[in-house]
Amino acid sequence: MLKKIISLFFILTLSLFSQTINGKVTYVSDGDTVHLESSGQKYKIRFYGIDTPEKSQEFGLEAKEFTHERIFGKTVDVDVKDTDRYGRKVGTVYYDGKDLNLELVKNGYAHWYVQYAKNDNQLKMAESYARENKLGLWSRPNPVAPWDYRKGNNSSTTASTKTVSSKKLENVVYVTRTGKKYHRSSCQHAAKATRSMPASEAVALGYGACKVCKP
Repeated sequence: MLKKIISLFFILTLSLFSQTINGKVTYVSDGDTVHLESSGQKYKIRFYGIDTPEKSQEFGLEAKEFTHERIFGKTVDVDVKDTDRYGRKVGTVYYDGKDLNLELVKNGYAHWYVQYAKNDNQLKMAESYARENKLGLWSRPNPVAPWDYRKGNNSSTTASTKTVSSKKLENVVYVTRTGKKYHRSSCQHAAKATRSMPASEAVALGYGACKVCKP
């Protein structure tokens, strides 16, 4: 009888802390952070168990593009694991039946964040696969982990946002906090930009090309 009570208590405790959010992705901050709207509520989602390069690192923009192309404007399911100190929901993001967290790691656009998901064998195997096949960031000899990069431990393998090598760099544009125009990397006004994003995202958010960048 006591075992049944304990088991029931354990199940109820898990249900209290589990949460699934179904909502539409309204903005992609970077490869592992998105905003979504669900039933009139807005959430900021941080992907569980992974860490993509910062946007000022090599493959940072590619990671953001990878996430943006798959879920921007789409409805996704988030299996929430926790809420971090910034108030973000931390979870696994699913779209079209696929695990986006896992896809980012397997394609070499994210590191397995061992510190927070040390027992996640799927992420472990996904990173091993990307390493062995030299995919994405693993195509470089010694990629700097984002957590080291944020501490200032940079190396020659990193690159500035505007010089990072990207297969789709021509699709990346730069915007300011107050203006509604976007600028390409070759534009003289790009130096004043405060953030970057795919051109398709900029257009969806209401930005238009500046006079210099118009075709």
